[in-house]
This record gives sequence, C-alpha cells and structure tokens, in this order.
Amino acid sequence: MNGLDFLLNINSAKIKFGLERTSFLLESCNNPHKKIFSIQIAGTNGKGSTAAIISNVLIKNGYRVGLFTSPHLVAMNERIQINNQLISNSFINQFINQYHSDIIKIGASYFEIFSVMAMEYFLQNNVDIAILETGLGGKLDSVSAMENSGLIFTTISYDHMHILGNTIEKITLEKAGAIKKSNNFIISTKQELKVVDILNLEADKKQKNIEYVQQIKDNKLKHLKGAHQNQNATLAKFALSKISTLFKFKIDKASLHISNTFWPGRLQTIQTKPFVVFDVGHNAQGIVAIYDYFKCLIQRYNKKTLIVGFESTKEIIKEVSRLSALFDEVIFTETGIKNSMSAKQMSQQIKHPNIFVNLKLNQLLLQVHGQMGKNDMLLILGSHYFGESIDKLFKNCFDNHSNMS
Repeated sequence: MNGLDFLLNINSAKIKFGLERTSFLLESCNNPHKKIFSIQIAGTNGKGSTAAIISNVLIKNGYRVGLFTSPHLVAMNERIQINNQLISNSFINQFINQYHSDIIKIGASYFEIFSVMAMEYFLQNNVDIAILETGLGGKLDSVSAMENSGLIFTTISYDHMHILGNTIEKITLEKAGAIKKSNNFIISTKQELKVVDILNLEADKKQKNIEYVQQIKDNKLKHLKGAHQNQNATLAKFALSKISTLFKFKIDKASLHISNTFWPGRLQTIQTKPFVVFDVGHNAQGIVAIYDYFKCLIQRYNKKTLIVGFESTKEIIKEVSRLSALFDEVIFTETGIKNSMSAKQMSQQIKHPNIFVNLKLNQLLLQVHGQMGKNDMLLILGSHYFGESIDKLFKNCFDNHSNMS
C-alpha cells in the first residue's frame, strides 16, 4: 500500500476530538511518547513561529530536535521534521503499512495519524527533545495525549469559534485542557485578564503554577517581521531557559539564533523587487497584526495589491475591510478546499473602489505578478492552502523538499 496515497484520501481538514484514538494508536506503537522529552505549545496565534524559534536555537547548540507542526504549505512531510530535515516518504509508507489495520479499526483522523507517526519517527531517530504544536484547542487535541514535560501558551484569542466556543472564556477553557500533572513547567506569553484567570484556575486544579512573560523585548528579528513576532520570540527565549534548566541543556548565543530563525508563510518576503509578501494569517488577531505591520511600510510602494481568501468558518470581515483600505486593489479568491469562504460573498461585504473576484489562483498569481512594476507590492493573505500555488510560481520559496524520498 502507498501510505502517501492513503493519507491524501483522508480529509485532512476533518476534525475528530477525543484522546482515545490517539492513545490506542500510541499503545499499538509501544508508547513512543513515554520515551521522549517533549514540549507542547498551545494557543491561538504564534504556535508555529514559537516552535520554530525554540527548535532552531536548540539545533544550533548541537541538539537533535524533533519538530511537529501543522498544517503544511506544500507537502505533508513538512509536519514532521528532525533538524530541518523532513520525514521521508519511505517512513510514511512504512508506518501506514505497519499500523494500517489499527488505523482503520479506530477510524483515526489525519491529524491523529500524524501525531503518533511523529512520536514513532522521533523515537526511532533518537531525538534529544521534541517540540509539538497543538493542532486545535488543547483538552481533546492529539498532542495533549503525549506526556509532555513542558507546556507553553502563546496568545489566546478568537478562532475556530464553531468548534471551541464563541466566547474567549470557552476558548481559553478548551486550551487550558492541555495542562497536565506531568508538566514540569508551564509558561505563557502576556494574556488578557480573563484568559489569565481561567488559565490559573485550571492550573490550580492540577496543582500547577503558570509563569507569565512580563515584558516583550526587541529581539531584532531578521526574518520574522512584526511586533507579534517579538512577543513570540520573547516567549521562546523564556521557554529555552526553562528547557535548559529542566534537561541540563547547554544553550549559547540564544539571541543570535533567535534573530536568524526563519519560518515560512509568516509575513514572508517572497520577492523584493517587486515586493511580494505571503502570510497565512487567518483570524482577527492575525489580520490586525498584519495591518499594524503594513500601515506605515506600505507608503513606500507604488501600486499595492491584496490577494485574499479564507476558510468559511472565519469571522474576519471587519479586520479585512480595515486592511483592504491600505491597498489600491483587492482580489478575492478561494482556498480550493471544501469549506473555503465564498470569494463573491466576501467581496460583497467589503467597501472598496477596486474589488475583483478570481477563483483560479494559479492564473491569478501569474497574471498579477506579471503586471507588477519593480516598486509595486503584493500581499497574499489568508491560508496555508495557498502554499502550493505560491511555490509553483516562486520555486522553492519555502524550503527544500528534496530530502523526502
């Protein structure tokens, strides 16, 4: 059986809550998670960037680091990495074939399969530590089935309200479910007061204490742009100090390695002349961060174009409208997945003198880019699912996928 084809035929966007399937599959693999030091990252925004920063600093200090993140931009292999090398197709095939009957028996989801596969891969390849990004929520997310030594909370705000709840209290309660008695440390970035109260209450129930970052520092980041990334970097630096103490890791030049960290799709400069930027920001807080970054910068450029598309579950019209006002033209498109937000409906809710709809993303990118002058600017915004189309036009702009075979 071709394991990649098997996974491609599973709806990667379909969510199954509960830890029982993950726990069953872990047991089938002889519980690899119990033999690995792991750190879980939960929150709404900044999980991937924070994970990437921690991973990069540890790698540069000579450690073997497993990294599990989601979703991917181009290839599913991106979700599981060791020291920036993607999991091989051959290991994916081997894993699926070995545990196929168990996967079918329990009806494991795409994310559940990848979560367990990551732990098995990390164990077989002797990682020193694994950094695990929570997929959605916390209480019933697969990553919370692992016996994580540390827990990190990035900013908690509104997203996935159709699943997690439509109030910040409900969302926080779901994410606080990641708190476990096995956590040797729990840290968090700055949060609004309501979030802090709920996190602390849930931590108290498990006899745990949460330490909060008190001051956001200027980390002089080369690749990760925006004030929100400074917040992520400060949190990552705090986490590294905890990891160093807990595991007796020797970490030098943390600030330098934090500064040099690259994580694709986060206000990523794809091209400089013309200026092309891609960001996967897809919720209200993320779009506000993008607006704050561009509001002063954007006047440097001549014609300014925004290409945007989201999933149908996002409640972001007010923020998109505000961002659109910075641009000369706005083009709405769709992500190409079943629950993509209607570009036509979205365009009808935004007031702007130059609004267009184009559903053929590959052709749209080629056309817009081909008409750009050297001092023009293009922002592509809204989804990881744009990654494949962007990578086709701007070859290998995210990473080198040559090691997947």
